Amino acid sequence: MKLKPKDIKARASLAGSLKKESKKAEALKEYERIIQDDPGNEEAYRQAGLLSEELGNTVRAGEIFSKMAVLFPESAFPPGRLGLLAEKREDIVAAETFYETALKKTIMNELYVYTHLAAIREKRGNNIDAELLYRQGLEKILDHSQEIFMDFISSMERNKGSLDLMKLIEISEKEKGTEEVLDAALTGVHNGFTARGDADGELEYFLKLTDKYKTNKKPLSSLPVCLKTGAIPTGSSIFVKRF
Repeated sequence: MKLKPKDIKARASLAGSLKKESKKAEALKEYERIIQDDPGNEEAYRQAGLLSEELGNTVRAGEIFSKMAVLFPESAFPPGRLGLLAEKREDIVAAETFYETALKKTIMNELYVYTHLAAIREKRGNNIDAELLYRQGLEKILDHSQEIFMDFISSMERNKGSLDLMKLIEISEKEKGTEEVLDAALTGVHNGFTARGDADGELEYFLKLTDKYKTNKKPLSSLPVCLKTGAIPTGSSIFVKRF
């Protein structure tokens, strides 16, 4: 289908379809064309930056996010992504500055800013500040979807957060309900511990969840799945002790 250069809506639809089909390079070209024709199109910048990053062109991604920071100064997205890029190149000082900037903006789905900045503070021995950041992030996620809540737990566990998961669950249950929190916690724990290769740590948390919810079979029934996928080896010291 031939599209008119100025038909922004149609081009955005085409770019989205290409992205879904994993034709990332083609999708990126379409988003960049949209930016040329509609310099104020925030979503086109967002997608172009993310696709550049996914395609390994972090320099280009950084340029796009930096331009976004100027064009859309109230958004936490640009400094948040710039913080992630800085972490990838191990420039922790720059990452911390970007995350601090992001927290002064309007936070939407950029909840990783809380966990990543907390992890940086924690590594510096500032556990009080780290836990405060985790709690602030938690207050935000209670208004979001279960998927975002799960991602927050994953990020917290991946970064070895100082806010214990059990504390997080207790706080969250009052707002979201036990079943929803437990479902997210089980998946979040698995994702977080798997990302850092800590099978014993994952199993230990599953057992904690089992002990906490003695009348709920979800934590224990999730164990065989993890064992089957190899996420928790049956030779694990904790597994041997308990089973």
